[in-house]
Amino acid sequence: MFRLQDFSNTLLDLQCVAQEKAVDQYQDAALSLVQRILPFDKAWWGIMSAHEDSFLLHCSHAYQLPPGFVPMWEVIKTDDNVAKSVRERPKTTVYFDERKLSETPGLAVLTGEHDIAQAFCTSSYLPAESAFVFLSLYRSSGELRFTADERLLKQYLMPHLCSSWAANRIFQMEYLKASVAHEQTAMSLVDLQFQILNAEPGFADVLHVQWPDWEGNELPSVVVSWLRSPDDSLKLGQVVMRRYCLGELCLIAARERMRVDLLSKREAVIADAFSRGHSYKEIARDLEISPATVRHHLRRIYEKLNVSDKAEMTCMLHEQDILLEEGELMRRYRKLERKHFF
Repeated sequence: MFRLQDFSNTLLDLQCVAQEKAVDQYQDAALSLVQRILPFDKAWWGIMSAHEDSFLLHCSHAYQLPPGFVPMWEVIKTDDNVAKSVRERPKTTVYFDERKLSETPGLAVLTGEHDIAQAFCTSSYLPAESAFVFLSLYRSSGELRFTADERLLKQYLMPHLCSSWAANRIFQMEYLKASVAHEQTAMSLVDLQFQILNAEPGFADVLHVQWPDWEGNELPSVVVSWLRSPDDSLKLGQVVMRRYCLGELCLIAARERMRVDLLSKREAVIADAFSRGHSYKEIARDLEISPATVRHHLRRIYEKLNVSDKAEMTCMLHEQDILLEEGELMRRYRKLERKHFF
């Protein structure tokens, strides 16, 4: 039987990890904590939904499993009886031994290839009840069998893990908001199926500016098409968006359009350089254009921003900061101080 003190300590540590770890680092850290009180060799943790006679994977993290595990699962997923069992029995830990794992050909190949002899899996439906969080813990051949007490422990842990993971996403959106440093920006985390996992209240307000009738957790089709494209940013009539990759999740930073959004990429670069004190000649040299061309661009920039001098332009650029490039945002994000609350 597990010790209540160990269970309590793990829950406290999960709260700390939720606040300290980046979105794409959280699950590794949380599973390491679980491993202390419930030994396992490998794990798979994510979100999926039923789709016809199969499943759609919304996001997942394979722990101590090779990169080929998830692609192989995608091939055999119609044979995944573990997923089918937890879909039908949420909040209940199901146990599959080597014999049960071999009952369907596809699952037998997947588990045999990755030396999985036992599986402990629990699911919990998300509020919309169309997708569910799952966590499978695996033991290799030759390891001790999972016990009834461990099954009970897994069931007790699952709601706390789901809550901690959700809290982590919310905490980290706040950290990322600090990185963007623009109070009018609203953020949302989106999964591989373009479903909203978490969103700031202001995110819906921004979308309603462009799509007054939008509702629900499914993004507008224009946004989905953009997310399928290689473009990092999207400029619409009323809204500007930029995306950032956080593991398998996508962070969308959105805000209403401002005057600075009227600038082209070249104009934005020139405006930024000029506001930082670079001369016409320095900007021309860096961009391999003539000083006269720089002067022409600056005249256009002043017209678009409706300003008359460098000071006004600089003030507008700083007050209405353009959404950060992905590399710069992630650099600031990784440097943010993580505070311990427990």
